[in-house]
Amino acid sequence: MSNNIRILVVDDSREIREFIVRYVLEPNGFEVVEASDGAEGLRKAVKGNIDLILLDLEMPKMDGFEVLDGLHARGLEIPVILMTSHGSEAIAVQVFHKGVRDYVIKPFAPDHMLETVERALADVRLQREKEALTTRLVQANRQLEQRLREFNTLYQIGKSVTSLMEINELLERVVDAALYVTGAEEGAILLESGTEGNLHEYVRKQRVAGQKQQVSRRTENQLAVDAIRKGEATMTGAMLYAPLSVGGRIIGALGVNNRITARFFGEHDRRVLMSLADYAAIAIQNAHLLQQTEQTKDREKQQVLSLFERYVAPSVVEKLV
Repeated sequence: MSNNIRILVVDDSREIREFIVRYVLEPNGFEVVEASDGAEGLRKAVKGNIDLILLDLEMPKMDGFEVLDGLHARGLEIPVILMTSHGSEAIAVQVFHKGVRDYVIKPFAPDHMLETVERALADVRLQREKEALTTRLVQANRQLEQRLREFNTLYQIGKSVTSLMEINELLERVVDAALYVTGAEEGAILLESGTEGNLHEYVRKQRVAGQKQQVSRRTENQLAVDAIRKGEATMTGAMLYAPLSVGGRIIGALGVNNRITARFFGEHDRRVLMSLADYAAIAIQNAHLLQQTEQTKDREKQQVLSLFERYVAPSVVEKLV
């Protein structure tokens, strides 16, 4: 498996370069870059995206040792396999001091060169795996932080619901939370008014200023009506609406949109908005119950006053009430 490994072959012999490319590298899926002398090889190595260099020792313009010195001077730590016709212990010691991973003596068999290449690439692949793992961990941490922020937002909304906050303030907070957790540009709560399908805006907030895409209110209202009829969140690209359900009866919808950037919403946005819509529906139900309780209390108070006024002086009635 090459895993998109790019190998630079630097040799002044075209026949040797073709032999390496045709019988060693290309059959095993490696990407190949070629250079016909040391100077060209150094330029291509500096250019970047090279994972391994197969470097000839004896070349015109710049030999293998000079290329190694050039890589070192530029701080490039690209693994190198040196190719030479004159193998000796002295050369081996010298090139390994310059950071060469291995060296092969010409002529060499394709299998031997491939084994040497695979050994040299072991650390390269390990480093890639470490970098990929680090990237995944960073992404996972960011997603976790985002989820924690969303849970905290939902928790705060839940506390607001149970504390019976003033309904207008609470619903504005629900829309603010919808904008925050979905990253949307605009949000609204629409409630049914009279006949089924007839909606009016209860709250609308815009988080991002800018030129909106031309989408009619009728189109947006139709999406809200669809969510109400289906009883589930409905998306059309850059618009998303979730139904408000109270005691099994759907009374409206909570929606968000990205009509400026036209960014699409995803499945996670849909789930979060459904949760917020549930909180908004609970808030409306609590507000209605509180209103009914206050109205009942006022009626009972009036009944008590009427009864007492028949038999007790008004000043005494006021003190008792």
